[in-house]
Amino acid sequence: SVSGKLIYQNKLNSNAFDIDLGYQAKGIYFIKITAGNQVFNSKLIIK
Repeated sequence: SVSGKLIYQNKLNSNAFDIDLGYQAKGIYFIKITAGNQVFNSKLIIK
């Protein structure tokens, strides 16, 4: 979240996954996915 709190963390063993964010408050969240030596960063806006 923008406040810097980690709200979800999981180790996955597949290439596809779903994350239920329906319980999260409206706001801006930052996503960081690490796969081996690759890192994906994105911004998520929940309205």
